[in-house]
Amino acid sequence: ACRHKLHKKRSWLIRRAHWRQVMKRTTISVPNLNDSFEKVTLNGKVYYLRFTWNDYEQRWMLGIYDNIRNPIMTCIKVVPRYLLNLFCGLDEFSERSFYVETELDEIKRNDFVDGKAVFVFYQV
Repeated sequence: ACRHKLHKKRSWLIRRAHWRQVMKRTTISVPNLNDSFEKVTLNGKVYYLRFTWNDYEQRWMLGIYDNIRNPIMTCIKVVPRYLLNLFCGLDEFSERSFYVETELDEIKRNDFVDGKAVFVFYQV
C-alpha cells in the first residue's frame, strides 16, 4: 500500500511538472493590504483582481472583475496547489487558471509578501 501511495504521488508530480511546462505563466503580486484591487492584463484583456484577507477565518479570498469592476466571480477561497477557478463554468477561463505555488498546507496573511507563496495565472 505504501508503494502505491508513493507511485501515485510521483505520477501526480510528473503530471504537474508537465502541465507547468506547456502553460504560459504570469506571476501576480498580492499587495500587503487586507483588501485591494490589482489591475492585470491577462491574455490581452484587462481584469481587476480583488484580494481580501478574512481575519476571522484566517484566509485569503479572491474576486475577479472586468475592466469596469463588474464582478465576474467572487468569494473564491485561495488555497494552495489547486486550480482556483476550476469549477467556475466561464468560457473565458476554460483554458486559464489561477493557482498558488507553495509548499505550505495553508496560506497565512504574510505568506505572499514573505515569498512563501506565489500567486500565478496559467494559460494555454
